[in-house]
Amino acid sequence: MCNTNILRDEVRFMNQEKARKYAKELEDLFTVGLRAFQGQDHAKLDGLGITFPQLILLRILSNEPNQPMRSLAGKLGLGLPATTGIVGRLVKAGLVRRHRDRRDRRVVRVSITSKGSGVLARAVKVRQKEATAILLKMEENEGKEFLRLLTKFLRLAVAEVEKRGV
Repeated sequence: MCNTNILRDEVRFMNQEKARKYAKELEDLFTVGLRAFQGQDHAKLDGLGITFPQLILLRILSNEPNQPMRSLAGKLGLGLPATTGIVGRLVKAGLVRRHRDRRDRRVVRVSITSKGSGVLARAVKVRQKEATAILLKMEENEGKEFLRLLTKFLRLAVAEVEKRGV
């Protein structure tokens, strides 16, 4: 016979107070962490001729080709003018191309070029090398658990964003 109280005790979700405390710590960590990664990347990405926001845009286009400008702006969390500036610089560098939508000439779409894919591949290698150097300083079980929990957190975060329709 199964005792339902035992099953309920196995999964304990966080209470509101702890969740708020951890959320603040997480926000602080993300801010410091992003600054650190952006700082490390700045010089290396500079050598590739791209900035961190341009890298993110190239990654989006690599995973989801032929994006409308408005969609790219939303995915970047930027306004259309800022996104247009980033895309313009990437077009000038030959890393992306802009073209009109065949069905609706008012819509401008953006695609990554083969040159852009090459730059992206080199940038990803640089970032993976940095992450590898950091992960080498962790015990194997820590690295595995870190990735498991980060993956879970990000999946839940994406689900929340999708639920809000953002």
